[in-house]
Amino acid sequence: MTRRLTPEKKLLIIVAVQCLVLLSVIGFKQYTIWTAETVLLKVAPIDPRDLARTNPAAVSYEISTIDLASVAGDDVYGGPLWVELQRGDDGYWHAVAVHWRRERAFAGTVLVQGQAQPSGTRGSSIHVRYGIEQVFVPEGSAASLPSGQQHVVAVDVRVDRFGKGVPRRFIVDGLPFELQRR
Repeated sequence: MTRRLTPEKKLLIIVAVQCLVLLSVIGFKQYTIWTAETVLLKVAPIDPRDLARTNPAAVSYEISTIDLASVAGDDVYGGPLWVELQRGDDGYWHAVAVHWRRERAFAGTVLVQGQAQPSGTRGSSIHVRYGIEQVFVPEGSAASLPSGQQHVVAVDVRVDRFGKGVPRRFIVDGLPFELQRR
């Protein structure tokens, strides 16, 4: 005798699978946050008006453009790569090597996975996207973020052992910055 699934049981199975998928996506991000290394990445100069236009805010990091002559590692011109970050004397993390494979050239470093953007020419620098260029900003609060040469703006990013990063919050002049609605 074979059992048939009733429409109610089929619906319950479909809803359970969807919930499982949603929870796994959230779980992977939480795993990164709980087990990852914290790195502070300097943000390239930004215009707060640009941040106010999008939610989440699109930022570019100093490590988004890498001068290949100033770092160790492989010659990379496009495609997936690993950027080796090391904490500098200033407390911020900087690119020290670029690799095709997940390998380290130095001790005490963190590897972050990225994608080199094609530039058309094989120059001395590459542009890299890491998947952490979107930072959540509460609506209407981006204008409170200081800008200009007198402030150092960074993002606190958690990078797990697989090279995946999760941006957490803005750091301004070395201190956590709470965005305020204006």
